[in-house]
Amino acid sequence: MHGLATNEIHNSKLSCSAQFRTFTTQSQEITLNILYKPVAVSLTLENKAVTEGGSIFMECDAKSNPRPHTYSWFRRKTDQTDKISSTRGRMSFHNITRDTSVSCMAHNDIGVGQSDWADVDVHYAPVILPESSCSRTENMLRCVCRAEASPNASIYWTIDGNHTLSSSFTSNSTNQTHVVSGYLWVPAEGLNNVSCTARNLLGSDTKQMSVGSWSETSSLLTWVSCLIALGVVLLIGCSIFSYRKYSRNRSQDCLGNVHEEENRYDTCQRSQVDDTQSGQKRSERNSEVDRLSCVYDNDCVEEMRRSHWAEQHGNNATAVQREGGLNPLTKGDHCDMSIYLNS
Repeated sequence: MHGLATNEIHNSKLSCSAQFRTFTTQSQEITLNILYKPVAVSLTLENKAVTEGGSIFMECDAKSNPRPHTYSWFRRKTDQTDKISSTRGRMSFHNITRDTSVSCMAHNDIGVGQSDWADVDVHYAPVILPESSCSRTENMLRCVCRAEASPNASIYWTIDGNHTLSSSFTSNSTNQTHVVSGYLWVPAEGLNNVSCTARNLLGSDTKQMSVGSWSETSSLLTWVSCLIALGVVLLIGCSIFSYRKYSRNRSQDCLGNVHEEENRYDTCQRSQVDDTQSGQKRSERNSEVDRLSCVYDNDCVEEMRRSHWAEQHGNNATAVQREGGLNPLTKGDHCDMSIYLNS
């Protein structure tokens, strides 16, 4: 017989027998010795609950062969984890705070095994949370008091120094994990202040919620919110008005440019008729200058045409002006219509 050795058959008894026709014989029993790493590691807390700042004692249990020779202990608080190594299977941690969890790891010659994380039940006195406040709804005052505690706290209200609530007051509470919420509805007329108290076996906490100071603050916040909203509306309106005015002015400028281009086109046609009648005088002009002279929208090119003409044909230009009365510096002279349209 052969098979797989597992920790489940450790310490099992094994024997065999042989049956003949006339008799049966049986072997001596042997005990299986299976070596395996720690399994089923568990952590046992000796004290189920601990007061915040107190100490806890715990024991680490594991099935293994051979027995564990070293233990590792872990304490986790929020995002911080502390580790302690020991040869003992029992350990104590001191100065325990809320939201603490612990775990242990057992080591032997075959391998290691770790237990699950166990949350420590830490008890602490109530603390009233900052979001506890009062708010006014029409003629009623609605107050909310939230407190964190373990075990959960009870909420008590005090109105203008009176601990007893009248029949016109309404209150209730809801419980969550370590957080209790108390609600109070009272007529707002004539109230000066409201306070709530959270109490459990370990202590209490009280918060004063002044009705008058809350009312003034709420009114101020309301006015500030209205002013901010009005400013945003005015800013958007001014932006739309400015954009429409800019678009209207731009349209008028574009329309003026179209009329100006039409006038230049008419001038260019008239100059072609005049240039046909004075062919001999046009032949003295430089062809490159004639091409540039039709690009009216570029002032820099116009200045180049004037300078080029003055330097190379200064004398000839003067003579031509005396004979034909032509002015070479006037826009629209000697225009090539195809070059104008291409430009």
